[in-house]
Amino acid sequence: FSQTPLMVNPALAGTQGTQRAVLNYKDQWGSIGVPYKTYAVSYDMKLLKKKWENASLGAGLYALNDKAGDAELSMTQVSASLSGIVSLNENHTASAGLQGGFAQRSINNSNLKWGNQLQDGSYDPGLSPGETDDFNTPGYADFSAGLAWNYWKDERLSASAGLGLFHINRPSQKWLLSDTERLYVKWVTFGNAHIGLKNTNTSLLPSLLVLQQGPSMEVTIGTMARYQLRESSKYTGNLKGAAVLLGGYYRAGDAFIPAFAFEFANFALGVSYDVNISGLTVASSGRGGVEISLRYINPNPFRKDLPELRRSYF
Repeated sequence: FSQTPLMVNPALAGTQGTQRAVLNYKDQWGSIGVPYKTYAVSYDMKLLKKKWENASLGAGLYALNDKAGDAELSMTQVSASLSGIVSLNENHTASAGLQGGFAQRSINNSNLKWGNQLQDGSYDPGLSPGETDDFNTPGYADFSAGLAWNYWKDERLSASAGLGLFHINRPSQKWLLSDTERLYVKWVTFGNAHIGLKNTNTSLLPSLLVLQQGPSMEVTIGTMARYQLRESSKYTGNLKGAAVLLGGYYRAGDAFIPAFAFEFANFALGVSYDVNISGLTVASSGRGGVEISLRYINPNPFRKDLPELRRSYF
């Protein structure tokens, strides 16, 4: 979640640098069967910063594809975000964002095996499964909104928090002709901070994410320790700034997530792994899934004249 800003809150569009691009990949539950694979790409930018003294706009776009299991249960979604960012004073900014997009789900039941196809203990694909093949590929519009706040004291202390509201229109998930299931509204609350330790090159980056959707809730909390290896050279630009991050998160009742990241100039590469600790460990043996992210920010976050860019979402 630390590297998917537009999926956490639409108000985060345009809030870090003038341009930001992120690639994400996750492979989960390969230890149990056909893994869940998720791909995502996002881009956001700041607009009208030079025109307005204490305000700007942010615009962003993300695309997501997720495919799961033998049935190839899949979702593809493309969404655009627009935010308004206002400086309240020299330390505080606030932003509000709207997001709209289109998503489509699909399922492929040709690879599934059914109980009716078992005869005398053997599987016979020629037998009728006795199941409906009356599946739709539901497509739907999806709308979201969010509010965010950012506090900036200096390069050693900053914090952010926000509240996002997703699936405001409660889109229908119409798999069967008689199906009337609708998505629950999803509430997303996040908070993070960048706390520099005095007289060191080390910072702590605690963060919290809370998801609430219908009867389901997910809470993830943790921190990263960031050690700055070197600064960028101020005049020549020949020496590139670099930092390493190491830490972990806990997703309540589900997983412990060790994480590592390396920042170099405009780029950051992150890797994390879900170590499953829920009752599913009987089947998973603790093996959850690996996640990889690659982020680009412009201007260079290590620039000494723009220290406010150093706050990382890791």
